[in-house]
Amino acid sequence: MKSPAATRSSRIVVSVFCGGRGGSNLIREFLRHPGVELNALINAYDDGLSTGELRGFIPGMLGPSDFRKNLANFLHWHSSYQYALTQLLEFRLSETCGEKEIACLKGWAKTGQEADDSLLPDDLRGVVRELDRMGPAVRGYLEAFFEYQTHQDQAFNFVDCSLGNLIFAGAYLKNERNFNAAAAELARQFHSKAKLLNVTQGENRILVALKEDGEILDRESKIVGPQSDSKILDFFFLDKPLSAEELDRLRSLPGVAERQAALQALHRPVKLSPEARQALLDSDIIVYGAGTQYSSLLPSYMTVGVDEAIAASRASAKVFVVNIHRDHDIQTSSATELVQKALDLLHDPGNKRRMITQVLYTSQSSKPAKSFPRGAEDPAKLFPNLEWIEGEFENPTKAGVHSGYLSVRRIFNAYEEAIVPAEPELDIYINLYKRSLAVSQLIQEFLELPWQTHFKVVRLRFNNVELPRLELPPHLLIESVHRDEMFSEVHELSEWASVRHSKYLATISGDGEYRLCDILYGMEILTQQSFAAVYGSRTQSRNQFYNSLDAAYGESFPLYAMSLAGGFIFSLMFALRFGVIFSDPLTGFRLYNRSSLATVLGKLSRLDDHSASGITKILMQGKCEIAEIPISYRTFDGFTNTKWRLLRSFRNAWRIFF
Repeated sequence: MKSPAATRSSRIVVSVFCGGRGGSNLIREFLRHPGVELNALINAYDDGLSTGELRGFIPGMLGPSDFRKNLANFLHWHSSYQYALTQLLEFRLSETCGEKEIACLKGWAKTGQEADDSLLPDDLRGVVRELDRMGPAVRGYLEAFFEYQTHQDQAFNFVDCSLGNLIFAGAYLKNERNFNAAAAELARQFHSKAKLLNVTQGENRILVALKEDGEILDRESKIVGPQSDSKILDFFFLDKPLSAEELDRLRSLPGVAERQAALQALHRPVKLSPEARQALLDSDIIVYGAGTQYSSLLPSYMTVGVDEAIAASRASAKVFVVNIHRDHDIQTSSATELVQKALDLLHDPGNKRRMITQVLYTSQSSKPAKSFPRGAEDPAKLFPNLEWIEGEFENPTKAGVHSGYLSVRRIFNAYEEAIVPAEPELDIYINLYKRSLAVSQLIQEFLELPWQTHFKVVRLRFNNVELPRLELPPHLLIESVHRDEMFSEVHELSEWASVRHSKYLATISGDGEYRLCDILYGMEILTQQSFAAVYGSRTQSRNQFYNSLDAAYGESFPLYAMSLAGGFIFSLMFALRFGVIFSDPLTGFRLYNRSSLATVLGKLSRLDDHSASGITKILMQGKCEIAEIPISYRTFDGFTNTKWRLLRSFRNAWRIFF
C-alpha cells in the first residue's frame, strides 16, 4: 500500500475560504512559495457602497468587491503592466469626478490612445497610458459597462465607485451575465497567480441576518457595520431585498422564533460551483480564513455541497484561522463559538468527520482590549478530534492583522505532521573517503545534537568504516555499510527510495569536513516549505571556498586554476541545461524529503550508473523544488585525492547532458 505522500504531486494545492482583506496576508505568503497552487474560495453577497449601487443597477449582478480585492493581490507587482492593473482595480472615482471626467474615461475605454485624457486625474492618467501599451483587453470591459449604462433610464452614481467593480461588471455583461465565467476570464486575462473561484453557482442572493434580540439586519452592509452587542442568531439567503412593507411585517411578529421561522420560509439555498468543488477535492490543505465571519466566511460554509466536498477531499490539514480582533458581527462571541458555528454549518457538530483538524488562535494581541476571546471552556473537551494551537500569529507591526509568515509556517507544519502519522525518521549516510580519523569527531558531534526534538529515530550510516563499541540511546543508531561505487551516495539514495521507510535522508560525501549540525539547519527549510531537497553550498563563504581549493590543489597551480574555473563552469552548465543557477551544484551535502519526491521516487529507486549531477537532473525534470543553503566545509592537506576528484567531475559533467 502506498503512503499518502507517494500519491501526491510535488506541488501543494491550497484552498482558502476568504473575504476581501481578512486573509490577504496569508494569501500573499502562500503565493511566495513556488510549490503552492492556490485557490481562493469567495462568496459574492457584498452590497455596500458602490457594490450595492452596481447590484441595483444591473439586475442579477453579484457583489464583485471581494473578487476585485483578491485579484489585485494575485497580480505580479514587479511587472509595470500588472502594477498598473492593480492601481486601476483599486482606483476610486472621487466626488470631484464630474460628467466631463466620466466622458473622458468613456472615450478612453472606446478609443484608447486616441482619446484626450487630459481631464483624467493625474494618478489615473498614468495608469491608463501604461495599459494602452498592452492592448485593448481592459478597455473592452469598461466599454461594455459604459455601453450598458448609456441605454438605461436610471442614472448611475459614480461617486466613490471602484473602477475594478466596473471592470467586473463589464466582464459580467460580456459573459452573458455569468458571474463565475466573468471571474475566471478576468483571472486568465490578468495572468493571476491563483484561481479566483465563486463558492456558489452564481445564484443572486441577498444576505440577511437575525440577532438574538430580534433585530433584523436586512443587507450584508449592515452585518459588517456597527450594530448592537446582541449576538447574531441566524442568517439567510433571500432571492430579493426585503421591501419596507416586508420588513415592517417581520418586525411586527411577536417573538424571535416567529421571525426566524418567517425568514427561513424566505430562505433560498445556493449550491456549490463545480469549480469550487473540484478545488476542494484536489486540495492538500484547506484553510478557513480570518475575516468578517457572518458575511465573508460562514455563509460560504452553508453552501449546499461544501460539506460533502470537504469530507471527500484528500486534504490532510483543514485549518481554521481565528480572528485576532473582534469585528462588529462577532463583538460578543468567542473563538470556540465560531469554531462550533462553522462545524454546525458543515453538518459535523462533533467534528467526527474531522472537517476541521487544527485551529490557529492568537493567544495575546498587542491590543488586549480588542483581543478576540478564546472562550471559557477547554477546547480539548469541546473538540476532541481537533488540535487547538495557541501562539503568536499577529503581525508585529500591525495590530489585529495576521503575520503571513508565522501563520503559513504553522499551517505547513500541520500539513507535514498530518501526512507523517508518527514522528519522522532520518537516515544520514556519510562517505568520508578514507578519512577514518574523522569518525570519532563526527560521532561526538552526532551524540551532542538534539535529534530527539525533531525525529523519532536517527540512523547514522558510515561507509567502509570500522566503528567503536558504543552505548547509544534508543533513538540513535550508528552502523557501518560497505559501498565501493564512485558515487556511493547515489546508490544509498536509490536504496532509500526503494526499500527504506524514513521520511528524510541526508547524504554527506567527499574528502572534506562537513558539520552534522547543518542538517538541522537544512531541516528547518525542508519542513517549513515545499522543497524536495536542500543542497549545502560550500562556496557562499569566499574565504571557505578559496581555503578549500588551496588545501586540495595548493601544490599545483594549474589544478588550482582549473578547479577554480570549473566551479563557475559547472554553475553555468546547470543554468544553461535547467534554467536554474546553483552556487555549488556538485556539493556533497544533500537533504531529501520523501513527501515532496512523489513524482520521481520511481526513477530514484532504479538508479544504476548515475552521478550527483544526474540526481539533480532527475529532480529538475520531475519539477521538484531544490533549495540551497550555506554550510560549513573544510579540506585538509594530505587528505585529497586529485585523481578521484577529477574523475567525479568528468562524470558529473557528462550526466548533466546525457
